[in-house]
Amino acid sequence: MQIKLSVIIVTYNSSCIISKCLYELMTAIPVRISEIIVVDNASRDGTLEVLENFKDKIKIISLNNNVGFAGGINRGIFISKGEMVLIINPDLIINYECLNGMIDFLSGHEEVGAVAPKLLYLNGKKQPSCRRYPILRAILCNRITLIKRIMGDKVIDDFLMADADNSHPVEVEWVIGACILFSRKALQDVGVFDEEFFLYYEDADWCYRARTLGWKVAYLPMVRAVHLYHRESKKGVNKQLAWHIMSLLQFYRKHGFRF
Repeated sequence: MQIKLSVIIVTYNSSCIISKCLYELMTAIPVRISEIIVVDNASRDGTLEVLENFKDKIKIISLNNNVGFAGGINRGIFISKGEMVLIINPDLIINYECLNGMIDFLSGHEEVGAVAPKLLYLNGKKQPSCRRYPILRAILCNRITLIKRIMGDKVIDDFLMADADNSHPVEVEWVIGACILFSRKALQDVGVFDEEFFLYYEDADWCYRARTLGWKVAYLPMVRAVHLYHRESKKGVNKQLAWHIMSLLQFYRKHGFRF
């Protein structure tokens, strides 16, 4: 039987959240024509033990070292068989309406290479998930209160597409990688994720490469998923912040610096 949908999840020390993600996913997907692939990036917190509870229903790739988000996703893509490929974070809670809304939209729009839903925090508040070009002043405003006060909210609002239509599908520059559905044809044309991005901006890079080849990226505000968002890179100086900075510099190297 032809596999219509491959779902790929990359875990890293995700033992406390992956069960909820998988249980909800399994109620949403068309089981007989789908596959779930979980790539574990050398977790040390018992994630693999948790995944063993699902071993009859998922494919598990256990890596000996952490190859990053892009590297983990790619290893899932390489063995996947679906006509469409869905990547979701282990802290993403998806439902039937959201998943099928994305599948129906992608099936009906051959020019679209990737589509993403509206993301909500657990409290129901919208999480900005579609973006314009990551200009440096917007990134700085988003991190440094003083600069935000000087430049105002407009810079961030423009970057986060606060003006986007929330009632109809919107063509966007890029969407964040917490939940994206790709067409197989687009992945074959554009290629997989660039593993030079260990963490952050690999989603932006893929979307920009896709758009240069004529593919469209779509945001569907009518369908929603819950993202149990926990942004480590904003917690002072840590490895996540370093990866964020290095990935941004890599993005500018490939696509050009904009202030």
